[in-house]
Amino acid sequence: MIVVLLAPAIATISLLSVGSVSTVIKFTNSSFENWPMFRHDLRHAGYTTFPGPTDNYVNWTYTTGGGVKSSPAVADEKVYIGSTDDKVYCLNADNGEEIWTYQTDDDVFSSPAVADDKAYIGSWDWKVYCLNADNGDEIWTYATGGGIYSSPAVADGKVYVGSDDDKVYCLNADNGDEIWTYPTGGYVNSSPAVADEKVYIGSWDWKVYCLNADNGDEIWTYPTGGYVNSSPAVADGKVYIGSEDWKVYCLNADNGDEIWAYAAGGGVESSPAVADEKVYIGSEDDKVYCLNADNGDEIWTYQTDDDVESSPAVADEKVYIGSWNRKVYCFGPKGVQVSISPSYQSGSPGSTLTYTVTVANTGKIEDNFSLENIDNLDWELELDNAWLIIPPGENRATNLRVAIPHDAASCTKDNVTVIAKLLHEPKVENRASCTAHALEVGIPIPAIINIDPDTLNLKSKGNWITCYIELPEGYSVENIDVSTVRLIVANGNVPAELSLTQIGDHDNDGIPDLMVKFSRSAVQAIVSVGEVELTVIGRVDGIPFEGRDNIRSIKPKRDLHKYGAKSPRGKDRFFDHFLHPWRRLIIYLKRFRARG
Repeated sequence: MIVVLLAPAIATISLLSVGSVSTVIKFTNSSFENWPMFRHDLRHAGYTTFPGPTDNYVNWTYTTGGGVKSSPAVADEKVYIGSTDDKVYCLNADNGEEIWTYQTDDDVFSSPAVADDKAYIGSWDWKVYCLNADNGDEIWTYATGGGIYSSPAVADGKVYVGSDDDKVYCLNADNGDEIWTYPTGGYVNSSPAVADEKVYIGSWDWKVYCLNADNGDEIWTYPTGGYVNSSPAVADGKVYIGSEDWKVYCLNADNGDEIWAYAAGGGVESSPAVADEKVYIGSEDDKVYCLNADNGDEIWTYQTDDDVESSPAVADEKVYIGSWNRKVYCFGPKGVQVSISPSYQSGSPGSTLTYTVTVANTGKIEDNFSLENIDNLDWELELDNAWLIIPPGENRATNLRVAIPHDAASCTKDNVTVIAKLLHEPKVENRASCTAHALEVGIPIPAIINIDPDTLNLKSKGNWITCYIELPEGYSVENIDVSTVRLIVANGNVPAELSLTQIGDHDNDGIPDLMVKFSRSAVQAIVSVGEVELTVIGRVDGIPFEGRDNIRSIKPKRDLHKYGAKSPRGKDRFFDHFLHPWRRLIIYLKRFRARG
């Protein structure tokens, strides 16, 4: 079974699958743009601005009596096509119902051209046919000297076609009379392109020809290195064509000078499509090629499983083509964008930094993307996902982990780049970078710390200890990670309360500070009486900072004089209170005896 792409007519008929006995045609909507001849137009652009199919849903099929190598023409909501059952078919484009058939005397490989309510087509029975496009009635036939594989082009009342009798023919479109013929040196299976009153065509004599469209005079020829079965496309003063010498050629349309030649890996029987300054073509090396139309540089290639002799069609920024592997392919415009967040992180040696890598598919169809990473210091890098499947217009994220070595030198920075590529077209890529910074061990950023209150009563019942943090120039307190802020003393540490923060300038020095709070009871539990140095640490932009402040911690003595505490004179106030009358009596008696 041969699978051939049919130039969509488009959004009406999008593609044709050719097997031994059946034609499969898909519809995507009810609006039409004509695709009236092989390769769409007289220049063989193989391109339409009409929207292409958005899925592979099959609306209808029509079964012929033989294989279908012919490509359809679509005009006035009718589909015209040939078959190896010797017939030409006209089908209803909406539902695939047969409108008429016409019987020739041999296989119909040629593709029809429709113009002025007439359908023109060649047959392997050596004849060119002109049929009524509405009912299939024969208007005229013209007998050449060989089978006709070539597809006719109709322009200015003339029909141009090649034949296996080695000739190019120009016939009157109304009555089939011969206007002129031009003999080449080999079969003419190539289909003519017509532009600027010139006819361009290839031959099995290995040459490309440019002929005067009015009289058939030779204007120029160009010799290739193999037979030319490919049909030319003409765009912007250039002629594009393939050859069995494994090359794609771009020639000057006026004089035939070679502008560039691109070497494929196999014969090029496929006929090029030209759109948006790109040339699309298949090769017998099993690949589909996209080349720069100006200089022939390769933009991308796609590897199929078999020869690609099918000729591509381009619509709505999509490329449709078939392969001998029985598949029809649709390629959308290729695009990928990658970003990394955050772009900078730092950590201590031995730590691991995590970044988010976001890959966006900026193309028109779903694609597979591979991810790889490189860096300048050969640190350990790990991506959670090395490849992603992303629908068009959407993005997917994955994590990148950068492990900072334990022996990383102070302040070392590793520049890490993530490259996103189309899995099958690695030349379509995008990249983004981030920085991993190894901190200088033991030297945190010096911070100014002010703790309130200056004197801490260990017996007080308040809720919070307040701390104001100022950072040196170049660092912003807005970027302090409060979850890393801790108050440290010799006996332990206390974390900052995450919800109780405020940025201000409490000391009115013009430098912003961050206010954080610590649990008073937690601090009191680890602070000793006397002069105490409190250390506050944390991280800003991933970099540690540290600052210190001194406070006085007190523990006032309770007033227990009336409960047994010693008086300032050293006497026991308990006895003073309860035994004072008796003591006075004893003193009186002693004095009385002394007098006695």
